[in-house]
Amino acid sequence: MMRSLKSKSAYAAIAMCVVSIGYFVGSEAGASNPRAATSPPPFVGAPIAGQPPLTGKLPPAGTEQFMSVGQMSVQPGCTGPIYPVALSGMLTVHLSGPTLISRKAGENTQLIGLLLTGYNPTLGMVSVTLHPGTASTGQIVGSSSTVAFPASSFFDIFTDVRVSGGQFGTLTLSNAKPLVLGDGSVQTIPPFGSQYGMLVPAVQFSSFAGGPTACVTNAVDAPSTAADALLSQQLTQNLEYSKGVSPAG
Repeated sequence: MMRSLKSKSAYAAIAMCVVSIGYFVGSEAGASNPRAATSPPPFVGAPIAGQPPLTGKLPPAGTEQFMSVGQMSVQPGCTGPIYPVALSGMLTVHLSGPTLISRKAGENTQLIGLLLTGYNPTLGMVSVTLHPGTASTGQIVGSSSTVAFPASSFFDIFTDVRVSGGQFGTLTLSNAKPLVLGDGSVQTIPPFGSQYGMLVPAVQFSSFAGGPTACVTNAVDAPSTAADALLSQQLTQNLEYSKGVSPAG
């Protein structure tokens, strides 16, 4: 179901609230399946002007690139205080082309580009990129063999989260187990207007040297209009300047 765009003031209040990662995702049914269908918390998203909804069929093989805004909550040491970060940036997704998945219309996907940035007064600058050498893959699965939308999808994401200029110094943390984002009611490709939530419990991140750890306890992401993403970036920049931090990091 497409969701209407909230006012800028309402979005600002949300964007300054919790941390985000994410893309394109969905859910698979099954009580023991970590991607079992859930209802992610509401988030901002709307179709880009001039972008027609692709409700008839899945798109051919190719690459989609779009802006995204989201939220992520980071818990250093996986215990104690949790620090929210609002993130925004660009995502790039490769689509393999329409196929049958479990006898339903679908596509295999891979997140091939990710750069989300944000700021938290305690953590400092935060950036999220793909972890090199580990593929972040997923699927889109339609309603039947002939009906593509609404679709469910999931994405298993492996990232590097870098924090700098804050209380914890400069750290780069990565996850060995995937951060699974999902949405069960995708209406278009790209999935403008959809919302993606974390479908597994807290995911642990650790440094390359096996030192400090942190957990991502919440993540929400929404493919967005350029205007939404620019607003989020402006909010982040204002926070950086208010703390005497250069936006360049």
